[in-house]
Amino acid sequence: MYEFNGWFVLKDSDGQPGFAVGRSRIEELTRRLSAYRWNASRIDIVQLERQFCLRMTGMMNRNRGESEQLHALIDVVARDLPGSYGLLYEWSDEPDLPAPSGSGAFQVHVLEHGRVSRRADPFLSAPQPPLENPVGTSTG
Repeated sequence: MYEFNGWFVLKDSDGQPGFAVGRSRIEELTRRLSAYRWNASRIDIVQLERQFCLRMTGMMNRNRGESEQLHALIDVVARDLPGSYGLLYEWSDEPDLPAPSGSGAFQVHVLEHGRVSRRADPFLSAPQPPLENPVGTSTG
């Protein structure tokens, strides 16, 4: 299983209001998104007030290259819209995601100030399997 969830506020540069993103850049990014025809996923750009937000979510049986395409998309946003910011969470039950997380752990891609960094997730990834008995229950 491969799943991803992410959001990115799109901005031309730091300190600029969100509506500073030109319509032509949004149209260009929307054309790029139209090439992604994956099952069990959704990627779109929404306008909320005067800001644009790139949203993405998917749950697939296997990662068939979608992760590489998502990473390339985020790199384009970082390069062309360096004021953008946001997060992409990924999880896979196979060893198809690169370090730091690998198989069975969430990893997060952080976009800020025109740079993308990949980090281990401190919130959703359990470093140890859950206990059989919930905390506070008697074992016998």
